[in-house]
Amino acid sequence: QNKILMATATSLEDSLKYMIEYHPYNDGENPNHTKGSDSQTLVYLKDGRYSDSASFLERKRKFQRRIKLWVRGIIDEESNKDNVVIAIAPGHSPSSKPNFLHEIIGSVSHKQSMDGRKLLYRAEEVEKAAHGGRRDQSRHEETIRISSPKSVKRKVVYIIDDVWTTGATLRACATIMKKAGAAQVYLLAVGKTVHMD
Repeated sequence: QNKILMATATSLEDSLKYMIEYHPYNDGENPNHTKGSDSQTLVYLKDGRYSDSASFLERKRKFQRRIKLWVRGIIDEESNKDNVVIAIAPGHSPSSKPNFLHEIIGSVSHKQSMDGRKLLYRAEEVEKAAHGGRRDQSRHEETIRISSPKSVKRKVVYIIDDVWTTGATLRACATIMKKAGAAQVYLLAVGKTVHMD
């Protein structure tokens, strides 16, 4: 569970790198979603659920550090870091609060121009996919906006999300960035959903 996966899947022009395999809880039916697992830690961070227990706080700290090192390692592969922007896929609502990724991306951005945490935002609420909302890319393209298109023109853009299930949100973000003139777009997800057979 502690190893970092560096898997890449290519679909059309989009590439995805993810850190862990994410096993959904599935009402307690998933034997791979266990107490203290990476999947449980990720869903707690994703949903903003926290515990004051020392063991959870330590697990959270270690997991966030792993994400930070993973993202930094990917960015460090870029030869021209002045040409890189790191953005975060927006939540489902215009009122969604910054999640755990905002702090991490802030700490790995080598300079102000690299920090794209506020570039993508949700202009209109969509129902969460986990609660039955549409998972198609077009709905996300209709509701996600970019605050400063000139910030990504001719740049190498990395977009990160917490979990990739169908990829609709990240693919929509990639389309929006490409339309804004990004030279290249890479997709990152902390976890890639693995469904039970």
